[in-house]
Amino acid sequence: MMCPIEWGTEGERAWWISWCCGDCGLDWHSVVSNLQAEALDRDLARHDAAIRRTADAIARELMRGEADTFIAALQRDLIDAADFA
Repeated sequence: MMCPIEWGTEGERAWWISWCCGDCGLDWHSVVSNLQAEALDRDLARHDAAIRRTADAIARELMRGEADTFIAALQRDLIDAADFA
């Protein structure tokens, strides 16, 4: 649940990272090597892509439901031009 909040270089071979736990709110600070930072960056990008795919799927499903409701209302003459004035 730890998420990097801020980071920066620590010399030429390392990075400092401030973390926060999304579950309990614990703050943590660490220094990692460039190799560790690269691995973390790849992991974060992979997780970010998965979260975005899931969020997009949820948004599409919500939009589909809203469109279906709107279509049904139009078919039943429950909406007319005055509703958009």
